[in-house]
Amino acid sequence: MKTLSIDIETYSDQNLVKTGVYRYVESPVFEILLFAYSADGAPVRALYHFTPLKGLQLSDKEGAYTVSYRQTGSRTVEATIRANTLMKAVLFEARALQLNPSDGYFDLLPGQEKSVTLEFVEPIGAEGVDGAGIFVTALNGLLGLPSEQPVTKNVE
Repeated sequence: MKTLSIDIETYSDQNLVKTGVYRYVESPVFEILLFAYSADGAPVRALYHFTPLKGLQLSDKEGAYTVSYRQTGSRTVEATIRANTLMKAVLFEARALQLNPSDGYFDLLPGQEKSVTLEFVEPIGAEGVDGAGIFVTALNGLLGLPSEQPVTKNVE
């Protein structure tokens, strides 16, 4: 390993720029909210939340994420999601019967993107990805929000 990138999200009632780091962290309300790391430019592999889940400010507003789908085989779809806010326990689901996704219940930092392979038991029908009924759920309350574009514009 040559490079270790670390992201530490914190909160304090003190302005870090005006008061400096010591006063910022010595505040009685100082908290470490999140710790994430990446080795050698790899995707972020671990997120540690130090704030109880109910204390996290998870946005449930439309536009909190964008998602695109690309059919990669007769029974597989690659779903790519990009978070515009902290997202907790993200999961792709589908009305059509599917096997377990390649990754489920993951977290995303703002600006982070992740691709997941969805494998269906039956071949995807003539209607393509639109007919598979894929949607996103997360603890944010982001239930089935549409992607920025209709799914058919994301299918190759």
